Amino acid sequence: MHSYNHQITASNIFFVVAFFILGLFIYFTYNKFGSITSNINDARQLPQDAISEITSETVEMLEPVSETEQDATNKQPTLFDNTHVQSFKDELKEHAYNYKVRMDNLPDFTKAALFVSNDSSLKNYRRFTRVVIPETRKSAEEFIGVFVRYDTILKQQFKNDTTAEAQAFLLQWQTLHDTQLDRMITLLGHDDKLLVAYEDLVEFYYTRTGLFQVNKDTGAMHFKRDPDTEMHAKLQKVIVTINREKLTLSR
Repeated sequence: MHSYNHQITASNIFFVVAFFILGLFIYFTYNKFGSITSNINDARQLPQDAISEITSETVEMLEPVSETEQDATNKQPTLFDNTHVQSFKDELKEHAYNYKVRMDNLPDFTKAALFVSNDSSLKNYRRFTRVVIPETRKSAEEFIGVFVRYDTILKQQFKNDTTAEAQAFLLQWQTLHDTQLDRMITLLGHDDKLLVAYEDLVEFYYTRTGLFQVNKDTGAMHFKRDPDTEMHAKLQKVIVTINREKLTLSR
C-alpha cells in the first residue's frame, strides 16, 4: 500500500513538472511572436501624414500675409493670387491626397485571408506587383512633377518682370522650391523603401501559401516551419523600423 501511494505521488509530480515546462514554453513563444504581431499592427496604424504635413506647409508659404478686416476690404490682387499659384496649390493637395491613399492601402494586401488558397494568393501577388507598386511609384512621380512643372511656368511668366514685387515673389518661390522639394524627395525615397518591404512581405506570403494556419480570432499567422516564423518576424520588423524612421523625418 505504501509503495502504491509512492508511485502515485511520483507520477503526479512528473505531470506537474511537465505541465509547468509546457506552460513556460507557450508563454515565451506567445510573448516572442505575439510582440512581433503587435509591432506590425502598430506600424499599420502609424499615419502616412508626413507628405500631407509638408504639402500644407508649402501651401501656407504661398498664402498672403494675414490682414485686418479693414485692410482686406481694400485689398488689391497680389502675385500670390496669380492663377498659376492657385493651380499649383490645388494640384499639389490633390496629388498629395492620392498618394497618401495609395500608401495607406499597402497593409491591405498583406491580410492573411488573401493567402489561404492558391488562387487568391496568386491574384493578390500579381495585383500587388503588377498594379499597386507601379501605380504607387507613378503617383509619387506625378506629385513631384507638380513642383517641377510649376517651377518652369512661374519662372517663365515673371522672367521679364523687373518690379520689386515680382522679384520678391520669385525669391520666395525659389526658397520654397528648394527647401520643400528636397524634403519631399527624401520622404518619397523613404516611402519607396517601405514599398519594397511590403513587396518582400507579400512575396513571402505568396510563396508560403498552405504552409501556415490562421488564428480565426486574431487573424495571426502560425507557420508550420520554424525558419518561416523567423523570416516572417524579420520582414515585419523591417516595416516597423521604416515607419518609425519616417516619423522622425516628418518632425
